[in-house]
Amino acid sequence: LINSGFSFLMMMMMISAAVSCYRIEPGTVAGIICADLLLTLIIVVVTYRCARFKRQKLEKGKAFKLTLHCRQKA
Repeated sequence: LINSGFSFLMMMMMISAAVSCYRIEPGTVAGIICADLLLTLIIVVVTYRCARFKRQKLEKGKAFKLTLHCRQKA
């Protein structure tokens, strides 16, 4: 059991040594992360505003229907 784990580890080390990686500068990584955070924030704000607008529209419609219903009874 220990031998199979060791051989798996050795195999993974040989595979990773054979693969060449592309070097990305830390500034580029930081830029990508900042852009992702900004895009996520924009999506959250737009979604929140759209949902709030739709909820307000529905509440106004319900209030209007309730007002009409109360006027019909009087």
